[in-house]
Amino acid sequence: TTVASTRAWLASSGLHPASTTSDGLLIPVTATVSTLERAFAVSVVDTRLASGRTSRFVTSAPAVPTALTRAVAGVIGLSTVAQPEPQIVPATGPAVGNGASSGAGGAGRPRSVAPAPRAGPVAACPGALNSGGYTADQIAGAYGLNTLYGRGLSGAGVTVGIYELEPYTVNDINAYKSCFTPPLTNPVTAVKVDGGPPPGQSGEAALDIEDVAGLAPGAAISVYEGPESGNGPIDTYDRMVTDDSAKVLTTSWGICEPEIATSFGQQAAEASIFAEAAAQGQTMIAAAGDAGSTDCYDPFIATPDTDTAVTVDDPADQPDVTGVGGTSLLGTNPTETVWNDGYGAGGGGVSSDFAAPSWQSGPGVGASVALSQCAALGRSSCREVPDVAASADPAHGYAIYYQGLWGVYGGTSAASPVWAAMTAVIDQSLGRPSGLINPVLYAAGSCADSP
Repeated sequence: TTVASTRAWLASSGLHPASTTSDGLLIPVTATVSTLERAFAVSVVDTRLASGRTSRFVTSAPAVPTALTRAVAGVIGLSTVAQPEPQIVPATGPAVGNGASSGAGGAGRPRSVAPAPRAGPVAACPGALNSGGYTADQIAGAYGLNTLYGRGLSGAGVTVGIYELEPYTVNDINAYKSCFTPPLTNPVTAVKVDGGPPPGQSGEAALDIEDVAGLAPGAAISVYEGPESGNGPIDTYDRMVTDDSAKVLTTSWGICEPEIATSFGQQAAEASIFAEAAAQGQTMIAAAGDAGSTDCYDPFIATPDTDTAVTVDDPADQPDVTGVGGTSLLGTNPTETVWNDGYGAGGGGVSSDFAAPSWQSGPGVGASVALSQCAALGRSSCREVPDVAASADPAHGYAIYYQGLWGVYGGTSAASPVWAAMTAVIDQSLGRPSGLINPVLYAAGSCADSP
């Protein structure tokens, strides 16, 4: 009845509603700008950003009839100023071909001693071994995945869904997979949403896909590709959840909390979608950002953002999402410290928008600095981020094949698919999906800290 009433009002206002999504959460509409302005009582303004990108925004929150205010969480797509960004950080050392330097990449950075290779899938291409980044073998050894491979656990029978707002090059993925002995056989399927993403790559898609393939060699991979602006980001999340074929989902795209607020209703829509995912047994994992406690700050992009406000990243801040921070993984007997250097830091802090979930308690939670920041926001309870972490320091990074070359990439972009791959292997072991893993993780942390 609610959906029917909403659709009826949209039609009566001159808008053209398309089919409601199968979960009943989203109603796509099309109309002229002037019709949208009248229907939602807004003024739509076109603008050119400092980056050169043309965008639109509205000067006030959209309005709907009083009878629908409890049902309509927001109107997404009226503003396209803010859009999710990849959380990838390339190392500045040279990219290399299959064993030869390309001369690209600029001045080198100090390299840490990589974790020693262990049993597991073995990278066979010299370019990967000479890149200066960790191979899948080394990451698997550092996090104990090699012991699970030895028990026949590789993610077989599990599908990992990867969220992307850029395309990937099939030849890059196949070249990466061929560098293992035996070659990786993960099926990789592209699922295009809203026509798929525009051209242009940052390396994010290659990093995410290759990370998962190398660390969960038995898993299938579905890459959900949507546009980076407008309705694309939310439609892509909804498609991943309504398909419900991938039980492990990962995203390395994010946006800081103050910016997502400019897209009226997007955060609320995400919350509903991720709650649906948790209810049907899907694990949603997200990168927590690469700017430490100041998630909006990014001085390295073409048009620098120097906003130093203390804030966290969405969707890692969402209660039904597992947020993944970043570490520096060092030594032949690996130890981990927080990743925090001149090139970035693992994202984290307290959410301005979400209260602490009931399961978020245990060692490290509720520290005085977090409670103080939460109080400064005028809140009595705040969700803390991240929940977990993994290797993200681009000084060693991950050996990834992208645009025909081996390069080294880091950031929490790399850490999120690591956790997705581990979850896929665990799901095979359990014989069932793990679903929302946060309550189990925090309970385990509390037990480990007990006498």
